[in-house]
Amino acid sequence: MIFTKFTRNVKAQNWLGVVLDFLVVVIGIFVGLQAADWNQSRLDKEEEKYHLQFLYEELVQNEKDYLEELKGIQGTLDKSFLTSQLLTQDSWDQEQRKQFGQSLFALFSFWGKTFRPVSLRRMVDDGKLDLVASKPLQKAILKFENAYLEAIKQTNYSQGMSKVITPKISASIKFVGMNIVSTNDALLDSSVLRSSVRDKAILQRIQLDTLNSLQKERIKLITVLKDVVSL
Repeated sequence: MIFTKFTRNVKAQNWLGVVLDFLVVVIGIFVGLQAADWNQSRLDKEEEKYHLQFLYEELVQNEKDYLEELKGIQGTLDKSFLTSQLLTQDSWDQEQRKQFGQSLFALFSFWGKTFRPVSLRRMVDDGKLDLVASKPLQKAILKFENAYLEAIKQTNYSQGMSKVITPKISASIKFVGMNIVSTNDALLDSSVLRSSVRDKAILQRIQLDTLNSLQKERIKLITVLKDVVSL
C-alpha cells in the first residue's frame, strides 16, 4: 500500500508526499531493526544467565567433593615420600620395615583430571563465552579453562610416565600375594627401586600442585560468579 501511494505521489509530482512516504519507510525499517536488536539482546541475556547459573551451580555442587579429594591425595603423597625417604637409609628396624610395607602402595595411586565440567565445555566449546558481558568474568572463566586444560595435559603426561616407572618398582620387589617378601638388604641396595620410587613420588607431587592451581582458579571463578548470579 505504501508503495502504491509512493508511486501515485511521484506521478503527481507531489514531492512533499514522496518525502513523507520515504520517511515513513525509513522510520519503519529503523524501528523494526531496533525491535529485532532489542529482542536478540534480551534472548542473549537470558542465555548468558542460564549458562552462568549452570556453571556456578556445578562448581559449588562439586566443591566439597573436590576439597575432600585434595585432602586424600595429600595423605597419599605423604606416604609416597615416606617410602622414598625410607629407601635412603642404611638399615631398617622392625617398625620402619612395617612403615615401608604400609606406605609402598601409595605409589601405585593415580589421580588427575581427564575432562572438563559439562557447564564449562558448553560455554567455551559452543561459543557461548561471547554472551558474557563482564570482561573480568570472561577472564576468570578463561583462566579456569586454561587451568583445567593444563591439569588434563599433566594427567596425560603422568599416565605415560607411570607406565614406565611403576613396572620398575614392581619388578624390584618380590611379592607373595600382597605381602612383600624381599629382604631389607635387597630393598635398600636396589638403586633402581630407590630412583623409581623417588621419581614416582615427584610425579605425584607435580600432579597435586597442578590440581591445587586448578583449585585456586576455581575459587576465584566461584567468587566472581556468585556476585553475578545473585543479581
